[in-house]
Amino acid sequence: MKKISLFIVGVLALLMQYSCSELDEKVYSSNLTTNFYTSAEEIEGAYMRPWSHLLFCDTYYYLKLRTLGTDMAAWTTKTSENHGYDNALWSELHKHTWGTRHGEIESSWNTVWEGVGFANAVLEGIEEKDFEEMGVSIPKSEMQAQLRAYRAYMHMIGLDFWRNIPIVTKVGDPYYPETKSAQEVFEFIETEFLAVKESLPTAFEPYAQGFFSQQSVEALLSRLYLNANTYIGVDKYEDAIKMCDAVISSNFFELEADYLSAFSKDNNLSKENIQVLTQKGGSSMSAPLHALTCYWSNHVDAGGWNGIITQEGFYDSYGDDDTRKKQFAVGPQFYADGTPVYIEAGNPGSGQLVYSKEVTTFHSEGLFEGARCKKYEAIAGLNWNQEYDIVLIRYAEVLMNKAEAIMRQNNGQADQTAVDLVNEVRKRAFGDKFEENKYTTTALTLDELLAERGREFAYEGHRRTDLIRFGKYLQPRWEKESTSDATRILFPIPQTQRDINTNLKQNDGY
Repeated sequence: MKKISLFIVGVLALLMQYSCSELDEKVYSSNLTTNFYTSAEEIEGAYMRPWSHLLFCDTYYYLKLRTLGTDMAAWTTKTSENHGYDNALWSELHKHTWGTRHGEIESSWNTVWEGVGFANAVLEGIEEKDFEEMGVSIPKSEMQAQLRAYRAYMHMIGLDFWRNIPIVTKVGDPYYPETKSAQEVFEFIETEFLAVKESLPTAFEPYAQGFFSQQSVEALLSRLYLNANTYIGVDKYEDAIKMCDAVISSNFFELEADYLSAFSKDNNLSKENIQVLTQKGGSSMSAPLHALTCYWSNHVDAGGWNGIITQEGFYDSYGDDDTRKKQFAVGPQFYADGTPVYIEAGNPGSGQLVYSKEVTTFHSEGLFEGARCKKYEAIAGLNWNQEYDIVLIRYAEVLMNKAEAIMRQNNGQADQTAVDLVNEVRKRAFGDKFEENKYTTTALTLDELLAERGREFAYEGHRRTDLIRFGKYLQPRWEKESTSDATRILFPIPQTQRDINTNLKQNDGY
């Protein structure tokens, strides 16, 4: 089976702009299906649109909502010119003071439903098409399964952010979808994943790279079940363990010997990465992590905004023997060849670029305060269009999910199985220092497991969900003095969308 390139023809991008977030716009006419899906190239091109959409949104919009209201990171305001203030978007996320018209929350809502709309449009467009006759390189049943899994994943993002959301499976039908309960949304996601799983390829089959596989769906289900108590008030830890065991027993995956190998420019070869979103340097659009964190004339010459910094307390949670600490840029910065990085003329400051781990306040003069995440290996000159694949799920998460599910079944206590699973992940971070840093059944508490998940999955989009599941999200922290109201566990449904669609019921507290 040939692999479809991640590129979208310009006319296709124009034709595929339906979004159920834009509820006041006219939706697809029947002519689109008749006049557009007329060749294998058009079908395969349309099929790629949802994936390029997710590549951008997951690394740009969703990462910020999953990260900036936590104890891990912040988009601080820098210099007397208020670099990064951006109408208080980032300080409101940090302090949990957002309202119903917050721009990033609305953009995330819109892009979730755009993704759902893209998937639904292709599903409807190919419904009556004969793939064999047209020479489409992907079996029709597999394409349909992929799109349904994608649609379920987008609903899963919506469930995590807002809980009570519409369930949308048709283009423009209903025209103004109504809010469904979290229970209904949860069951829809679960049912869809289970229904399509066997029609998906197994991991590392041709054409599985960058798309869903049986094992990535099982891993996503383990994540869904682990959070079931948070989402719908029902424990599903046994189901989470079963899904973890299915991934583990497949024997497709193993932990990389080096932690950062899973994020290298060649991480498409990683046996640890269960689900990625593929990039091809210079030919696809993304907003990689390095662009959000690094100085604009940054140390890899690959574009940067000097935005997101790592909170000092989170950085200090890594011991000096923990090799995962290498994912952060602190101190004097150098190019790959050892040449010092100097601050460019015309920018605030002078001399060599030096990041400090210390961050004084959220609004400070410190342009270079705060450790910066350099987890992904960026190539100079490629700017946003990098070679590395964006990691959605790693094998390490499956091991940690199983350990947590076991502990929660045991009233928060770790047995030897849970300890062994967490130590399996932790061992590579300490090398020959592991024996003095390994967990025991006494040392591995739920609080310690939360801390270890933070260290292992920094900047991978887990922290908000983890803090909520462990009951820590609302607590005071650096530059956030008070406990947040419980309603801040959910984001508001954007008022702009409720003005258009009165069937959308607002979350409590907004």
